[in-house]
Amino acid sequence: MNPALFSIYQYYTYCARDCRQAVLSVHFQVKLTFIPSLTEIFMRATHQYDFAIVGAGLTGVALAYGLARLGRSVVVLERLEKSKILNKPSHGLIWAQANLGLPAVQREWNNLALSRWNEFDAQLCQISASTTHFERPGGVWLALDKLALQGRQLQAEAGANEDPELEWLDTETLKRLVHSLGDGIAGASYCADDGQLNLQLLHRSLSRALSNLNVDQLFLSAVERLQDTGDNYRIVGEGINVCANQVVLATGGQSDELVQSLGFESLRTVIDTFWETAQVRHFLPFPAWQLRQSRDGSLLIPVGEEGERSENWNTSLAAYPPLQQLDIRRHWHDTRCKTANALPRYQRSTTHSGVFRIASPDSLLHCSLHSSLVPAWLVGKLPDKAMAPFTNNITQDNEMAASSIGGHVAEFSGLLHQNFEI
Repeated sequence: MNPALFSIYQYYTYCARDCRQAVLSVHFQVKLTFIPSLTEIFMRATHQYDFAIVGAGLTGVALAYGLARLGRSVVVLERLEKSKILNKPSHGLIWAQANLGLPAVQREWNNLALSRWNEFDAQLCQISASTTHFERPGGVWLALDKLALQGRQLQAEAGANEDPELEWLDTETLKRLVHSLGDGIAGASYCADDGQLNLQLLHRSLSRALSNLNVDQLFLSAVERLQDTGDNYRIVGEGINVCANQVVLATGGQSDELVQSLGFESLRTVIDTFWETAQVRHFLPFPAWQLRQSRDGSLLIPVGEEGERSENWNTSLAAYPPLQQLDIRRHWHDTRCKTANALPRYQRSTTHSGVFRIASPDSLLHCSLHSSLVPAWLVGKLPDKAMAPFTNNITQDNEMAASSIGGHVAEFSGLLHQNFEI
């Protein structure tokens, strides 16, 4: 028997142990649920890539999208099924008000991400021939009482500059804008730079763009370890055998053993819970931090890490009293990483020069940079010092770190326009 065909036969025989329905003909025609095609097997066994991205969440697919646009061959490896990756809430926030009270280095990075979002979305929709429903109607943070509103105003005044630029809305103004607003809201902060989109559509647009850019996406592919062959890295895991010149860990969900073996610190992951209600008549002209409304009319309430009724629920109930009678039709869970100082991590391994770790506590906001600026750094178009504020050991002052980012902004902008114009 031909050795290659015999290897395929052995592979399918192994897979059949865990599958109840398998039909093997003499020509090795196979009908197996969740079994990859022959083409995928050959690709897994023999194909080499410039980059292998471990993790198909927002950070991973955004990085793959940016690297492919720079002309690199890319494979994305994900341990979960594709359906679980795409199973996201229908509403996502691009939240400029997140800058309130943050250290200068975070504000600078977030502002750079915010400035890129319109262009990022337009290019993504063109390449993927789809839409994300991204828009920037502004957004509000609702205050339950005067004390909460005054506290937020003091927090804004304590900032070194007017970032973000906020407007303060009293109850009367809010009621003119939101016709169904309840009487329990004392006021709100409003920022015109806040935006919203359909998170499910964003994931699907990125996935379609990767297909159009010839990026391979391998699901049910859990990475166990990396082997440095001297010329590249061999990625080993159950059912996978991929080689890549460079490897990027783009998720906080890897095993501590894998992460630490590559010279990175372990990250904690948290699960945020959202409740989605039945559909109601549209009444929100813009999203609120505590209460969002999708295009289909359903309401989305972030209830925190533990999934219990929280201050956001109480504020949402005060803003829209009929919420108490609405059915909670779905619970969404979104996993994110948590770093020691709440800053993103853009790190090169100290033990494996071709291995990187990218992690962001706000992967949605930073998607515009993970698809452009960070890939430019990964391929060597930016020096490591440009990402110095986000390495594992940040010892420099926050203002110095912010100045470092600010000093590279002109360089960043030139690179982006040179390399990522359609």
